Amino acid sequence: SSIKETANDIQFSLYPNPTNAILYYELEHNAQLGLYAINGSLIQQMEVEKSGSISVDNLSNGLYFAKATLANGQSKILRFVVAR
Repeated sequence: SSIKETANDIQFSLYPNPTNAILYYELEHNAQLGLYAINGSLIQQMEVEKSGSISVDNLSNGLYFAKATLANGQSKILRFVVAR
């Protein structure tokens, strides 16, 4: 399954969810993407193109958040699960 939500004019999706190694993303625009632990601590932050993939091999099983922030400051947060 996948998560796809539209709010504040931001289209941001993550799949597969849950994932075991690679997390794919799709955005309407290039953005800054941050991965966060359940406690809110930043794990990784990167500039990303409209679509691509992120390795989550280094993450333990559990719930995480991905926050996409556009150049105009609009942002969207989605949850994802790492399960092996």
